[in-house]
Amino acid sequence: MKAFKCAVIGNGDVFGYAIESNQRVTDLKIAIKKYMGFKCDLHEFTLFLAQSSDGNWLKATDPDVPMLKAGKIPRRIKQLMTQDNKMEEGALLSTFNLPEGKLNVGDIHMLVAGAHRVKILCAIVGIDDIVPMKIDERDCVVHLKQAIMKCMEFRFHWSELKLYVAKVNGAYWLRSDNPGVAKLKAGMISSEIKRMMTDVAEMKGEYELSEFHFTDDDEGPSGRQIHVIVDLPAHAKAYYARTLERSIRSTGKTRGWARDHVDFMVYCLALAVDNTTADLFVAKGVSLA
Repeated sequence: MKAFKCAVIGNGDVFGYAIESNQRVTDLKIAIKKYMGFKCDLHEFTLFLAQSSDGNWLKATDPDVPMLKAGKIPRRIKQLMTQDNKMEEGALLSTFNLPEGKLNVGDIHMLVAGAHRVKILCAIVGIDDIVPMKIDERDCVVHLKQAIMKCMEFRFHWSELKLYVAKVNGAYWLRSDNPGVAKLKAGMISSEIKRMMTDVAEMKGEYELSEFHFTDDDEGPSGRQIHVIVDLPAHAKAYYARTLERSIRSTGKTRGWARDHVDFMVYCLALAVDNTTADLFVAKGVSLA
């Protein structure tokens, strides 16, 4: 029999529970969902061992524990929520170093973490608006790419997007009033922005969003910060140039999300495609000036 205490992130409840060792994490999640009256699906909350690398359990008297009630995850507690401490569904409870029998008063053995949504502000090359994306920070970069695709209605595969952490000198979030951001919106990449778009800064698809510390208290997201630079593939810029040109011919208007970027898209087309497509640039009403 495994016996332990759980702390729930979001309401701060600490409760004790006991379950047979031959049960699995999935069984435990079902039991916790019923006990707590959760309305979410099982995959929408995660269990973590509340044990540090030196083997010590989180204490109920820890000053960070009351912050869990507000849904905040202090840095020291976040450090417990690692892949190594994650309790994967299907795993036997007997494989975890949970107490057997009598518990030590004050120990917390498990963290119950629901979806922790963060707002990530994205600057997309050639798009005038800064795009806010609300997403669970425990999702992967792949999920952020897919969310951007859905929001922007791009007609290419999400894997062709390139995302970069928008930190100046790898230390501070890029501010929206930085002159380079205005150029980025117009489709021009300044030398400062270019220095951010490196292989090191690229957000690889398998990385968890929490690894980029978008919610750190000392420099977390705010309205004047940009957190991700989104670059489009060259062929997509060419596609949208053609789409916009046809839209102007038929309606005299651009599509909503790209309303002021005909010049930029056509310019990108000139860079991206062979000279045989140069006839696109003689379209009436489209200026390359």
